[in-house]
Amino acid sequence: MPRPFEPKSLDPYASPDLRPPIGVGAAAWRYTVLIPFEEVSATGSVTALATDADLEAVGTVLCRHFGGLSVLPPIMGWGLRDPSDPASIEFNKHIPHVAYARAIKAADAYFEKLQQELQACLDQGVVLVERQEVFLVG
Repeated sequence: MPRPFEPKSLDPYASPDLRPPIGVGAAAWRYTVLIPFEEVSATGSVTALATDADLEAVGTVLCRHFGGLSVLPPIMGWGLRDPSDPASIEFNKHIPHVAYARAIKAADAYFEKLQQELQACLDQGVVLVERQEVFLVG
């Protein structure tokens, strides 16, 4: 059974050092977190996952810890719940949250903890978190 997202679980991983080097022209890491919002099975049954309160809590904590974030429009994806069973196809709606961080190991630890918290609170086997190296123009 899903439970509410717990933002305080990230506080031990947060530090002002995580904030990206905005305005100086430097390498940074862009993290995109695909927060699962709902699943639709092949039979059409819809399972709600993250609530509006969860999404607001994630956005608030990322803004507080990184100085801002972008919430992109929902995206749809699909895949097999069981890779060996073609009938297990499901469609997923995700809400991408994008945050920039200083390119340090502690940023990976933070987003790994965020991934674990989302997987636990949403009762999901995998929540995708992507990291890309970027250059922020000064």
